[in-house]
Amino acid sequence: MSKRLKLIFLFLLLSLVLITSACQPQTNTIPKEPLVKDNIYNEKLSPQKTKSTRSTEIIDRKIIKTANIRLETENVNKISRKITELIKKYNGYLASSRQWQDSNQRKSYHYKIRISQQNFQAVLSEIKTFGRLKNEQIRSEDITLEYIDLKARLKNLKAQEKKYLKLLNKAEKVEAVIKVEKELNRVRTNIEQLQGKLNYYNNKIDLATIDLYITQPQPIINNNWGILQSFKRALSKFIGSINAVIIFIGEVTPWIIFLFIIGFLLYKLFTFRRK
Repeated sequence: MSKRLKLIFLFLLLSLVLITSACQPQTNTIPKEPLVKDNIYNEKLSPQKTKSTRSTEIIDRKIIKTANIRLETENVNKISRKITELIKKYNGYLASSRQWQDSNQRKSYHYKIRISQQNFQAVLSEIKTFGRLKNEQIRSEDITLEYIDLKARLKNLKAQEKKYLKLLNKAEKVEAVIKVEKELNRVRTNIEQLQGKLNYYNNKIDLATIDLYITQPQPIINNNWGILQSFKRALSKFIGSINAVIIFIGEVTPWIIFLFIIGFLLYKLFTFRRK
């Protein structure tokens, strides 16, 4: 019996050891699973971050807005006051203005208005209340890529300018100084050109342009039925024809005199030979 008990005890001990050794790998792998999940989550998150940063860069676009509006109204004499009040209200300014009349005494006005892009739509809405809308053209020009390219080129040129300034301070020979100054002047000229273009774009981006044309409506029947205009036109044509006749006579008269002299001389010569 003692031998059987020993064998049973040994069998149980071996089985216990095998069970504990089999359980150890499972306990080690359990904490690793969340780490792998975290890595996968981080790898998926990083492209989203890059996309979000790209989207924020794309949102900041550089757009030039312009509008061309044509209105008709009978009360054109009050337009100047309305335009002045509108510009003051939205903190804009009048770039240029013009007034003229056509052959039918119709008054016309042109105003070039510069206004901030934030107030662009509000100003257009108020302008349309000044008269009957005849034509409307709105344009948005996206210059984002060109603007970014200009800024990058300007940054590179400024970096070159700093390098040439360092070389100029280190240069000892006259020839080296002349060469460096020549390149420095070239770089600075390019910087001024790019900066001027960038300033021009900034002005166009910050302030939208509105070209406003206002005219009086075309009269259905003229007061004089066109008789006065016809008389003026006929008189102008008559004076023009007289001028043409005078010019023709002035051009032909010398030739007539010349031919008369030649003919007179030939006649005298012929009569002299006959005698």
